[in-house]
Order: sequence, then structure tokens, then C-alpha cells
Amino acid sequence: MRTAPLTRAVRAPRPGWPPRSHYRYRCPRALIAVPQTPTSLASLRGTTSLFFLCNSVGICALLSTVAPARKGVSAEIVPVPASPSESSNDLGGDPSEEPSMLPSQSEPLALFRDALFYGESKTKIWESYQALRSFDRRFFIRDDYTDLLNAICGLDETAAVDACLVVLEDMTTSKIYPSVDEYRIAFRLCRRASRVDSAEELFARLRASKVTLEKSFFEDLIVLYGAAGELMKASNAYRDMVDAGFSRSDVVYGALMDAATRTGNLRQAEILYAEMLSVGLKPNSETFAALIYGNVWNQRLPKAMSLLREMMDRNLQPSVRTYTHLINGFSRASQPEVVTRLARLMEFSGEEPDVVYYGSLIAHAARHGTFEEVDDVLRAMESRKIEPTEAIHDSILAGVLMHGDVNAVLVAVNRMIKTFGVPGERTLNTLLLAFAKGQDLLGATTLLNGWKADGGAVTSVHCTTYVNLLAEVNGIPAALDYLKESLIDPAAGDAGMFNVLLTRTMRSHAEDMTSKVMIAMRNSGVEPDAVTYNILLSNLTDAEALQQVQKTALLENKLNHVGCLILLKNAARRKDAVAATKVHKLMQDLDIPLNKIAWTTLAHAYGRAGDVHKMEEVHEQMQKSGWDMDVVSYTTLIKAYVDIGAMDAAEQAWARMLSADCRPNLRSYTCMLGGYIRSKNYPAAWNLITSMKAAQIQPDLALRTALLHFGSLEDVEASVRQQMSEASAPDAMFYNTVFNVYKGHAAIDLVAPLLGDMLGRGVPPDHYTFAAVFQTYARAPRHRIHSLVARVFEQLRDHNVLTDGKVVFTELARAHAKVNNVEGIVAAWDRAVVEMAPYPDDAAEVFAACLGAMGNCGPDVTIRFWREAVTPDLAGSQPVKTVAKDLGLPAPNSVTTLPPSPDTTRPTLPALRTSAP
Repeated sequence: MRTAPLTRAVRAPRPGWPPRSHYRYRCPRALIAVPQTPTSLASLRGTTSLFFLCNSVGICALLSTVAPARKGVSAEIVPVPASPSESSNDLGGDPSEEPSMLPSQSEPLALFRDALFYGESKTKIWESYQALRSFDRRFFIRDDYTDLLNAICGLDETAAVDACLVVLEDMTTSKIYPSVDEYRIAFRLCRRASRVDSAEELFARLRASKVTLEKSFFEDLIVLYGAAGELMKASNAYRDMVDAGFSRSDVVYGALMDAATRTGNLRQAEILYAEMLSVGLKPNSETFAALIYGNVWNQRLPKAMSLLREMMDRNLQPSVRTYTHLINGFSRASQPEVVTRLARLMEFSGEEPDVVYYGSLIAHAARHGTFEEVDDVLRAMESRKIEPTEAIHDSILAGVLMHGDVNAVLVAVNRMIKTFGVPGERTLNTLLLAFAKGQDLLGATTLLNGWKADGGAVTSVHCTTYVNLLAEVNGIPAALDYLKESLIDPAAGDAGMFNVLLTRTMRSHAEDMTSKVMIAMRNSGVEPDAVTYNILLSNLTDAEALQQVQKTALLENKLNHVGCLILLKNAARRKDAVAATKVHKLMQDLDIPLNKIAWTTLAHAYGRAGDVHKMEEVHEQMQKSGWDMDVVSYTTLIKAYVDIGAMDAAEQAWARMLSADCRPNLRSYTCMLGGYIRSKNYPAAWNLITSMKAAQIQPDLALRTALLHFGSLEDVEASVRQQMSEASAPDAMFYNTVFNVYKGHAAIDLVAPLLGDMLGRGVPPDHYTFAAVFQTYARAPRHRIHSLVARVFEQLRDHNVLTDGKVVFTELARAHAKVNNVEGIVAAWDRAVVEMAPYPDDAAEVFAACLGAMGNCGPDVTIRFWREAVTPDLAGSQPVKTVAKDLGLPAPNSVTTLPPSPDTTRPTLPALRTSAP
């Protein structure tokens, strides 16, 4: 007989099983019924442990009694009829809702509870629940749902979140509404799986319910926003938390800083860090990890290292994540010695490396071609029983592809196959890129066909890589034919396959082929994507066409963030600050985030337009928006000041850059050095060169060209030899600078070999080249000038460069005029008469140049040259008329006698002509 209403049915476990903290599961055969008392069942824990072996008749044996029952509490065994018809709800939750009769349970429910009680696998528990969902869930109590939620925490991260949402929905349907405990579990799962959307859904449910909000819910949501880089959403959730009366915590500040640094807003992160310290909160390891990541992302590596030192001074252990960020940053900055030092610090720190950390080390070694280090890291992973991921093997393949040949790539693939078996789709694309690097179309075709024959899926990414190779080797028409007829139906592909061809046609200015690609794209049913419009915006130069593409992209909602940045860069390139401002306003209207690149490009547009004052205003607005100026921003500012000749302001901008812990890069030094050279401030230029050497920055071709102005002739010769030995060929500017240095040193015999090297490398000379060459030769002894100039014409003729003789003869005449060499001017015109005969219009311009050059040598020789050399055709041309009018020369038929020359030191024209070739 029952002595009191039942409060809980406790299942008797199997003999020998340890007692659970509290029993709430019915046994199919018998139940232990605990009467309702003011003391809950939890008070029995540790005082009484009952083990019963029960059957349908009753008690068979009493196994043990550990301690006497609490006073006022008794327990009795209640036999349960085997008939399934006697079923009612389990007992738990609100006692007022519990029936007085003890039910039996259905078979799916029994299996589900058995799986929970006996600790079956999490997958089996979830499968049991899914089978039960098709039956009646009226017998479920809150404890069943809570235990189920705890069990599914052991599932895969994504599967656990999905299962949790299903359970919460079932609880609501069963009118057993989720409590704070269930929501805690759900938020913990969302945070573990980084499921921001699911956490937002849960938070919306939570606010709509009657459950009291907790601080942990806000913290979990803010942490998720921070990891996703959603700064605006994280800030809004933070304000809601403060408005709800909850205090701020280091977890919240760390998440907000994480969101700020992930979006590149380092200034906002530093403001939050200062605010955190001001309210008395101590930074933790995650706080410093966020700040270090932000400084690494903004290329402020010295500041990142100082934060690491500050972190250690506070006795905070850097995490593996922190070391990984630093290694990635210094690896990209090509500072392998710092990467090695960080790896040693990590090794001695006691932190357990993870696969991401090892992946960073392998990517660094592969990027720099040190494959011995790759093998060392792989052995270290093997010793720790950490399997390399496919991404790690792909980074090795990328390094081999950069530094090795196709055979080396195949060796790396074989090593990958030993770990993963058949390579995946990503590896296939890496192999296709390897064949593309060697322009091995046959090898790529064989690989792709074999992959398809083995049942592998050929994706649009593979097709894009192959199409790019096919266009490189056989041309764009062949690539279009492949898209129509070969492995992949273009209609099933994406726009990327056509975008690679569109990029090629736009860069080669093949307008007809561009139209064919667009027509093929339309006929294949492939819609242009945002990348398609970005390609068009990047390469079109016609203002009307650009406006039409922009309008179409807006109408089709295909103008994205990248497209707007392209429009900004186009406006900056055209020095059109007004157009750049309009694009900036358009981004705001379209709710496109204004990142640092957008602000910097707008400022650059004003700098190119010469409006430095407005450029400074844009930088101020950028900083007010939470974006710090970086080395790119400062370099564009310095360049703008240099272009307008304001070197004092440029030096102030340089000092501001250094005070902001921004390390000048190669472009920064090049801009500043160019300004010093232009202003002839050579002492300041030397100091800048010294600091550049101390910073271990190697000059590129442009900077090396600028440095030629400061060296001796021997230094210039050494620089020329070094540049000739490097892979990057010198350009015309480098050669012209060397020619000018030779002119300053009167190095006449060095000009012809350098000109021969320039022509041999296919670098076309321009008028600066001929001006420097002929001005150097004009300073030679008079008896050598003829042979030196003749040698130049031989070189030009040998390399078929004399097609544009107008520039050559014009600069030759001007060079002779600088040293008052009348004989040279006459000789230049005599040679031009022969060379320029097929080009009468150009001959008129050359004669005008010679006449102008003669005007610098005195009026007597000018009139003599005018009378003897001019012809009616030349006199009637517009260039000759202009020069004759400027010199005040009479009409050709009015010149009959030569006036006496007041300068007796100048030779007469007939004598000069007799000595001229």
C-alpha cells in the first residue's frame, strides 16, 4: 500500500553497477517509489543507497543497505503490471501537473531511457530519440530533455547544435518550456561550434520567453560576434547587456577587441583596451591575443612584439593562437629569424602545439623553400601523433610549386597519398596549377581526363584553371571551344570560367574577343557575377562605358565592395577627386562598409589631384571612424607632399609615421628619396639612405635608379653590373639615369656599350635616352664626334630602331646646340636629309629643330643655314614657319646677301659644311 503520493519513480540499476547521483528512470519490471516529503530526493544522496533486483511479482532480494534512511523518509517497492495499457506520464517537473497513477512506458521510450542510463554512445542516444519522435512524447518530463541535451553535447559540433535546436523546439511543442539550464547548454554548444546564426535565433527565443536573462547569455553572444568579426553586432549586444544592468567583464572586452581587430579596426581595439584598464579590469591572454592579431594584421610587427613582452611581464602565458598569429605575420614579412625565435619560445613555453600551429610553421618553410624544415616539422607532428591535414599538404604543394618543378610536386603528392589516399579536389587543382606553371597542356589534359575516368568530379574551379592554361597555350578561341564542347557543360558551370578569359581579353585590349566571350557567356546561360563587373570596371578606360557598366551592376545588384574599391582606384588614377567622393558616398548609400582601403584610396585621389589639405581632412575622418593610419596611408601622404614640392610637410609626415610605430617600406623610402633628389637636398638624402640600410631594406629598380645620382663612377658601374645579373631586366628609366651619370662624368667610351646592351634587351630608347647620349658625345673632342654619332646610327639601324628618326635627329641637333657646335648641327641635318626622305612631315619637324638649335649659335650662322638649307616645301610647313617667326628670319627669297658677322670667333657656314660629313 502507498503511504503518500508519489513524487519520483527511481529505477533500480543492475546488480554491481555504481549508484547514480539521483535515480529518475522507471524499470520495465518494478519501481522504487519515494513518498513525497518536505525533503527532496537530493537529500537522500549519500545517506541511502538501495539496490533492488525486481521482477513482475515483487521483491526478490535486498542486496545492500549502506546507511539508514533519513528520519521521516521511507521507501517501498511498488510492483508494476506488465500490461502496457496502464500507462501515464512520468513524474517530474511541477508536482501539481503529475498524475497520481504510475504509468507504464512504450518500448521506444524504454529504449531511449535505457540508452541514457547505461551510457550508450551519443549517436545511439540521438538515434533512439529520433525514433521516439515519431511516437507520442506525452510521457517525457523535463529531466528527460535535460539529460538528452547533456548527452548530445558529445556529438559533432555542428550536429550537436542542430540536435539541440530540435530538442528545444520539441520541448516548446510539448509545453515543457526550456528553462535557463537548457538555454545554457544550447548557448555553450553554439559557442563551441561558432554558430552565430543559431545563437541569434536562441537569443530571440530567449527574449520572447519568460526566462530571466543571464549575463552569460550576453557574453556568449558577444564572444560569437567577436570571433566572426561582427563589430557592430557585438557593440549592440554589449550596449544591451549594460542596459540590462549587468556589469562589464574581461570576457566581453576581449570579444569586442577580437571583433575590432578581425575587421582591421585596430584603433577601436586600443580604445577598448584603455577603457578596460580604466574600469579596473585586468587583461587576460585572449585580450592580448586579439591586440597582437590586430597589430600583425596591420603590419605593425614591432608593436605586436612589444605586446608579447608586456603579456609575459604580466605573467600571462601566450596561447598557441598568439604564437600562430605572430609566426604568420613575420613569415609574410620575410623575417625568418624572428619566426625561428618565436618557434623556440613556443617550444619552451610548455604550451601544447596544435595542428594549426604546425600548419603555420610548414607554410612558412614551404613559402621560403626550406623543405628540410618542412620535414622536421612533419616529424615533430608524427612524434606527437598529430596527423597533417589536407590543407597542410596543400601548403607544401604550393611551396614546391613556387620553388620546384613538376617532378617535385609529384613527389609531394605521393607523400600526401600515403596519408590521405586518393588526393582530393583541392590537390587536383594544385596539380593543374603546376602543369600551368610549366605550360604543360598535354600533362594537364591527361591528368584531367584520367581524373574524370576514375569517377572524380571535375568542378568549375578545375575547369577555370585548365581554361586559363588552354588560353595561354592555344589562345582564347580554343578555350572558348573547350567550354562549349569538352569536359564540362558551360551551363552547369559558373562565371569564373569565363571571367579568366575576360581578364585576358581586357588586358590585351582585344575588344572583338571580349565581345565573343560575353556572347558565349550569355549563350551558355551563365549570369555575370560581381567579379565579371569588377573585371570590366578594372580595365575599361572609356568614361561612358565605365558609367554604363556601373549602372548595370547597380541595377542587377552586382556592385559589391570590391567593385566600389575599383571605382575608387580608377578615380584616383585619373586624379578625379570629385568622382572618388561620389563613389565614397555611393558606398554609404548601399550600406557597404567603409574599410581602411576605401578611406586610403579616397585620400590618395585627393593627393593625386594636388589637394593635400583635403587629403588630411579625409585622414582625420578615417581616424574618427576608428581606422588608424598605416604605412600605406602615410606613404601616399608623403608622396602627395613630394609631388607639390613641400618637403618640410613631407618630413613632418615621415616623423608622424615613425612616431606611430609604422615601419617605412621600400615605397616610403623611394618617395622620400625622390623628393630629396628633386630638391637637391643631398645631405638629407644620404641620411635617409643610411637609415634604409640600417632597416635592412633592399632597394628595388626604382630606388636603385635614384641612388645612381649619389655614387661615384665606379659605384655606378657596380650597380649596373649587379642589375644586369638579376632576373628583373632594367627599364628605360634605369638606362637613362646611367646615361646621365655618364654625361656628368664625361664617360664617353661607356655610352656605346650601354646603348648596345639596352637595344639588345629590347628596351626601346626614348628622347631622354638620345638626349643623354648625344649630350655626352657633344662634349667629346671635335674630331671624335663624327665617328661616335655614326656608331650610334649603326647600332640603331642594326636593331631596327631608326623608324622614329625624328626624335633621334632632334635630340642630336639640340645636343650640339648646347655646346655651340655649328658643324654638328649641319652634319645632323645633312644626315637627316638622307634618312628622313621617306617621311616629309617628320623631316620638316627635324629641320625646325635644327633651325632652332642653330638660333642658339648666333644670328649670322642661323641666317646662312636658313638661306642654304631651306627648300620651298620646308619653308611652307607649319613647324618651320613657327620657328622662323620666333627667330625673326626673313622669307627665303628675300635673303640675298649675308650680313657681316659681329662675332669673328664663330666659323662661317661654308667652312663648316666642308668639314661636315
